[in-house]
Amino acid sequence: RMYLVKKIQYLVHKELRCLCSDRVQSVLQRMDVRKFTWEKFLDELKLHAPLFFSIIQGCARTATPRGNQNPVLGMCAAIILKHKFPKMCLVQKMISLILYAGHTEKQVFQRLQKLNITVAHKTVIRLLDTFGADHDLKVQQWRDGLRDFLSNPVPHPTNTAVTFGQLTADDETSDQYTDISDSSDEFHGDNSDETSSNDSIVAPPYSPVCYNGEDDIDYLLVQQSPSPVSIVHLDHSSMLPDHSPVLPEQPSTLPDQSSVLPDQSAVLPDHPSSSYHQSSSLALPDQIVSLTLQPKSFKIVLDNIDVSVKTRYMRSGRDGNKSLHYVNSYAVQGRIDFSALLDVYPHSCPNNPERNAMLLLPSVEDDATMRNLFVTHMSRILATHMTYFKFTFDDVVEWHIKHDYCKEMSTKSTVVPLGVLLENENKSDDMLNIMQHFHQYVPSIEESGQVYISSINQYTDIPMARFHKLLFGGDQLTAARARSVKKHRLNSASPSACLNGLIPCAEDWHTQTILLQVIWKYFYSCSSAGEHATLYQLRNLVNYTNVSANTKGNFNSCDDFLILVITCHILAATMEYLGMDSLDDTPSELIVQDAANTWTKTKEQRMSLLKSICGAIVDKHIPFSYRDKFKPSSDQVYEYSRQLLSIGCFYIEYADGIREGDGNRVHRSWKYLLPIFKSSGRTNYSIEALQLLNQLEFELTQRESAELMWNRFVNVHGVVGRNIPCDLHMEHLNRICKNAVYGLQANKTPTAIMRIGKSLGHLVDLMEQFDKEVDIKAPSGAHHKPGIYKDRDIILKELHQAAVFTLSTPRNHRSFPKVKVLLHSVENKELISWMVQHM
Repeated sequence: RMYLVKKIQYLVHKELRCLCSDRVQSVLQRMDVRKFTWEKFLDELKLHAPLFFSIIQGCARTATPRGNQNPVLGMCAAIILKHKFPKMCLVQKMISLILYAGHTEKQVFQRLQKLNITVAHKTVIRLLDTFGADHDLKVQQWRDGLRDFLSNPVPHPTNTAVTFGQLTADDETSDQYTDISDSSDEFHGDNSDETSSNDSIVAPPYSPVCYNGEDDIDYLLVQQSPSPVSIVHLDHSSMLPDHSPVLPEQPSTLPDQSSVLPDQSAVLPDHPSSSYHQSSSLALPDQIVSLTLQPKSFKIVLDNIDVSVKTRYMRSGRDGNKSLHYVNSYAVQGRIDFSALLDVYPHSCPNNPERNAMLLLPSVEDDATMRNLFVTHMSRILATHMTYFKFTFDDVVEWHIKHDYCKEMSTKSTVVPLGVLLENENKSDDMLNIMQHFHQYVPSIEESGQVYISSINQYTDIPMARFHKLLFGGDQLTAARARSVKKHRLNSASPSACLNGLIPCAEDWHTQTILLQVIWKYFYSCSSAGEHATLYQLRNLVNYTNVSANTKGNFNSCDDFLILVITCHILAATMEYLGMDSLDDTPSELIVQDAANTWTKTKEQRMSLLKSICGAIVDKHIPFSYRDKFKPSSDQVYEYSRQLLSIGCFYIEYADGIREGDGNRVHRSWKYLLPIFKSSGRTNYSIEALQLLNQLEFELTQRESAELMWNRFVNVHGVVGRNIPCDLHMEHLNRICKNAVYGLQANKTPTAIMRIGKSLGHLVDLMEQFDKEVDIKAPSGAHHKPGIYKDRDIILKELHQAAVFTLSTPRNHRSFPKVKVLLHSVENKELISWMVQHM
């Protein structure tokens, strides 16, 4: 027996030495930890150490097979191999990285290292530094793919030179550019004036081109490119803001519509009142010039991340407590293919600023569409809370509002964290460094050309560039600062130095928080505790103590409370209209004939009846129409309730459009946000709404406008109706990063913070791969919400007793003597005049 034991030990030792030799090159030595799989490791054991593998397999055998058998066998073998040969430590590295991602203390690594379960903490740090070296590799691959497509564009049918000084209305092409001034001091936060010399390029208001300012200069451009030389005669207004001369790249004829594949066209609705506007109808078949698919574009999103460092011992000559203000960022790839869209500018705007401003405001069709959306949201609430509607109409309710890209927006987003930059976006110089850093990801083709200046009779070399411009998202302050930096870099020597490859834009989550603050400002008052059916009185009635007058730090609580109150208002309005005394009643026969037998009707009949009931309630109690003249009621209690219901339904629609990833609905919501923010004194956000609408309608190319409209959402689960705004996902990444930084304790150095930011993406991928290998189900991400039925009944009883939806003798709340009508507080002419001033 002893002889057999020693012989087996010898054979096992021999197998393990062979497995760890340089000749075999085991996966535990050469494989990247991010690509490790238990199956490959066990296959290697079976091949090079069969006896060793059979022994541990026999030791781990159970009566019934278990799903985690392979990981258990691999872990046992890895511990033994690490003990005999320290270089065989790949599994230990993986375990150590998982522990690091969980913010495990350094002492834990020291303890587990003695058991050969982990590696040393220093080894983990070196491994993270290795990860950080290629943290943006995937983004670079996206950029290179777009750059290759940009450098090899599909040739257009014609290549005829165009004299832009002789363009007619029919000849205007997308080379013309609409410059939108953003020089408002209150918006940019600075009072610096731009100084321009004779060579400065400044765009006049509403001009599609930029003007040099000298009358005696005649430009002659020679494009230097591998393609045949194109010579274009330019007049004074032919230079674009990015210093790229207008080239004759536009086709004089477009391909036949029959050559267009249906799944490669993205149809977005045009403004109904626009005859010349081209940016909204982004993918009509006669605008498509190529069926060659280019790589999908991507977007960069950033936000500030603040870290506080407190000093344990305060001494003179030493730095005290620190407040570190850095920037965290990520890139997200678009899920919709817009390669079929022209990357050209729309036709220039006519010289009618008032008409241009009118096109940015809600139209009659927008009002009608918004009414129908309110009907849909109301039908969902009725089918959820009222017995009659749930039993009769549950199968005809539209629980998810479909749009052209439902399939794409229900897929999982590809997100790549780009790490933490040690820059403060509140400082102009730091913001410039931030934008220069991210401009390296912009796909661009650098070119050179010559300009002939007749006054001095010589050619001058000028740099040129062609960009595939990227969206540069953030909150309102980030977008405003980015535009301010681009404005101050307008006269730089090259297009890249002008940062023309980035398109600043505001995101939706911060905008949603501002909208909630606006609602609280005009409908929530701490002095209204004794005034029935007001927000503050209802809050005290159901004891929602986490709801406060300041929504900034309590967004989730205030959002949940507002949805509850609006739900109860919809139920109360429905009960009043249908003559019902409780949620379990049947509608009055005067309103719904033979209501008890409605369920026997066809699906189309029931759907029509549901829409007619909800539509009648919306028309009666929700005056949310921008184009219709508003008639206030003398009963201010009723007026308070219906204005709260109106703005609350709009809040629900805005949030639902984001969840569904519907760019058209979010675009429409921004049209209403503009007058709402203007009337509520939110100047910066009203200007931001104007900027966004201007970009979508006039300023951006068709492709850029489509991406700005649809690449605003992130779906981390790949489930329909689970999209979130890009800036909200940025807040989630900030929370993960901050938790890791807090785990550093006293070692919150800039190097350590950058290491965490750069390794974040790799750690997430590693843990997802590990969970898949050991058969751990990914969390659904859904949060369990306690039932609201008890609170609903309490609020509903209060609204019924107060008769808030019954017109009575003039009543009013002392805290709200005259209810603010947010959508109509600013006269239309005044609003248009303000818009013209800031466009």
